[in-house]
Amino acid sequence: MINFKKTDKSVIINYTDNGKGIDVHNIIFKNGLHNVESRILSIKGEIDIDTAPEKGFKVFIKFPL
Repeated sequence: MINFKKTDKSVIINYTDNGKGIDVHNIIFKNGLHNVESRILSIKGEIDIDTAPEKGFKVFIKFPL
């Protein structure tokens, strides 16, 4: 599920799935995730990834307007 929310000062994106998840200790930040993180941080945003094996995958992204 993807949720988008706009406030007066920011945009918030929440992505959640109930899939197999991944072990955060084994995440390899190659071009995809690293690029997304770099772009979000470059605009003074924030990103949080929450996942574990068999627990799904959640990503919270917030950036200013």
